Amino acid sequence: MSSNLIEFEKPFFYKNHYALRFEISPNDISPIDPSSSACNEDYFSMALERALDIYNSVFKTGDKISIVFQLFSDGRKKIKRRSLLFRYLNGIESRNISYSTHRDIYVDDLNTKRQHISRVRINDLTGEQIDISKILTAIINTDFRRYPTLNGECYIINDTTGLVFHLYDDRGLDVVSENKESLHKLYQTHSKLILEYDRNRISNMFSQI
Repeated sequence: MSSNLIEFEKPFFYKNHYALRFEISPNDISPIDPSSSACNEDYFSMALERALDIYNSVFKTGDKISIVFQLFSDGRKKIKRRSLLFRYLNGIESRNISYSTHRDIYVDDLNTKRQHISRVRINDLTGEQIDISKILTAIINTDFRRYPTLNGECYIINDTTGLVFHLYDDRGLDVVSENKESLHKLYQTHSKLILEYDRNRISNMFSQI
């Protein structure tokens, strides 16, 4: 299915009409252990568990998958094959990999000719080629300077169903589609994890189904 009408830019949930936003950080656990000032491993384990649960509901065995990864560049920063993301993808040497630059998103922030969004798209993947646990862990770690850390925006596309999965940090993730019908089952099965701030907006989206 197509994802051509989906906007790959933050805030992903608000940029697209048909979207779900889930809260993966546990409200009753602090990310920092107050007794030691160290990171609380229970917090990170719970966030990863919830993110994996939603991912496994979006992607099934046999689904065709693409990944869009992008980051802001001042003209020097580039996405290279030795980047962390590529380390977590297996057997992609013969895959269709395309690089591009964009100035048509985040336009208010791009003030000079050198500034742009650098993007790579990796097509024709299978779930077995993606070490999803490590990718999600690296995204969850980003704001806490824990290793590994994946700086940038990672959008995982289910080309079979048209759903797009985007974990934005340790707090939550978005799932976007070109139509609300394909989101309805996920909304029902994971209603408890819907971010309360956006619950009314999401419920209203389904009120006419």
